[in-house]
Amino acid sequence: MGAFVAERLGEEGAWRQALVQVRDQARWNNRQRPWYVARYLLGEIDEATFLAQPFALQADADLALLQAVHADHAGDPGAADAYRRWLALPSWRRNLFAPTIEDAFVSWRLTVLEGAEVSPP
Repeated sequence: MGAFVAERLGEEGAWRQALVQVRDQARWNNRQRPWYVARYLLGEIDEATFLAQPFALQADADLALLQAVHADHAGDPGAADAYRRWLALPSWRRNLFAPTIEDAFVSWRLTVLEGAEVSPP
């Protein structure tokens, strides 16, 4: 999320650089979850591969958020709807511990996508 924000604030290439770093250096961290996230967002794996990761607890909810972030980063006008689909999931499906940085990030992105100027979380 930090690299997404950095790129939105003008640090060109921060997003891809952070994802490549995670992919190349953090394969075995946090039950491989960050590695699968990075590879999905880089377009190296598909949804089925993401969902089949070894630690699949809440992978479907994570995928919903990643689809929204990917759409947002690409400038897809459907990004706001994708974020809303993630928010529509029960909180226990989205996060093991609530509230999370993801909740704050999604709230910020929806506010921005709806046309308001607001600082990142």
